[in-house]
Amino acid sequence: MEGIRSLNMSLPPSTKFTTRGANNISMTLPRALSRILPNIRVLDLSNWVVGYHSGKFIEDFSTNWPYLEKIIWNNIPRWTEIYLDGIDMRPWKNLNEIIMDNCTFYCAYGMLNWMSDLTTNQISSKPKYFLFHRCRKGLERVSIQNATCYDTRGCGIIIPQSALIKFVRNTPTLKWFRSNLTQKNINMLQNERPLIELLN
Repeated sequence: MEGIRSLNMSLPPSTKFTTRGANNISMTLPRALSRILPNIRVLDLSNWVVGYHSGKFIEDFSTNWPYLEKIIWNNIPRWTEIYLDGIDMRPWKNLNEIIMDNCTFYCAYGMLNWMSDLTTNQISSKPKYFLFHRCRKGLERVSIQNATCYDTRGCGIIIPQSALIKFVRNTPTLKWFRSNLTQKNINMLQNERPLIELLN
């Protein structure tokens, strides 16, 4: 078991959990596997629903899979509550690739405005705010194509172009980024950072 480095637990897109109560069932198998496969580097949880707020779920994973480098988790629904600032994934010290397309992230009220602010890098005395700024440093590949977010008011929001731009500008290790950046903004960022591959 220690030789296994990659685990694909993705479900078919047609798989649906219609209630939050069903999520408790879906959490059991991944947690059990995390205890017997200690050296996982790549994890695919696409289409899994893990309950109202994923924090404890990911906390278990970060303890049992400390070497995780890449997470694929497409089609995350709203009630899973993956935070747009990346705090859920902060315990993974080796994480360098995030693939989360067609996901709905949670963002505290007002935070998205800060993450989208291109006029300053500081918010009062607080550090920089941008997408996934609370992840460990070292992200190299990120995909959040067709991603949206919601806040405490329950509003669905398309991630603004300015937030995507700010993420690229504030992630020095980034090599590849797929999102909904317009071609105009891709061209602008490509001039600023020609070594990054930007896709939409």
